[in-house]
Amino acid sequence: MAVALFYSIAAFFLIFSEHEQAVGRTPLQASLDILPLGIGFLIGPHLMRVMPRRVAALGLCLETIGFLAFAGLVAALDQTPWGAAPLALIGFGQGRALPSLIRITVTHIPHAFAGLACGLVNATLQISAALSVAIIGGVFYAAVGAYGSTHAITAVSILIAVLLFVSSLLSLRAERVPSLETPAKIVGARDPEGKEGMALSQVRDQ
Repeated sequence: MAVALFYSIAAFFLIFSEHEQAVGRTPLQASLDILPLGIGFLIGPHLMRVMPRRVAALGLCLETIGFLAFAGLVAALDQTPWGAAPLALIGFGQGRALPSLIRITVTHIPHAFAGLACGLVNATLQISAALSVAIIGGVFYAAVGAYGSTHAITAVSILIAVLLFVSSLLSLRAERVPSLETPAKIVGARDPEGKEGMALSQVRDQ
């Protein structure tokens, strides 16, 4: 569920583009406006070694803060160029959360089904991205007609922030669950000959 909610951000790129057109930004200006998000995404994975544990939850929380800050700036200033800092924070959080969510999912799956789990995660991301564009995008276009582009993108940014925060709570709970390798290591440590640990490992692999 955390993986599915993670890609609620997919609708933001469509919404951002529509808002940029509504406020009269040129294609070049729009691309420069959203560039900080891409830069943040590229930087995020390279800081893996210096980040604390439970990186997925932290990355999702950073995205949540970024979307709330972006919504506040747009509502106050009515211009997206001022959102460079929160957009960079969103990208950084996304770059950290994505590989961590995949790691959490795979480590809690038996080794024999690791390939199937990876395929399921990728399918979940694609489906959630499509649902995000359809549902959140629909909310945006409905709000545009009633309240205008600025209020619409502000409301939708807050909605995405809420979904990402829920995803962070779910990922935090998942990271607290011991992986499948933990029981075998514990039993093996208690058994000097390692027979019980080996037996448990064989049963798990079956």
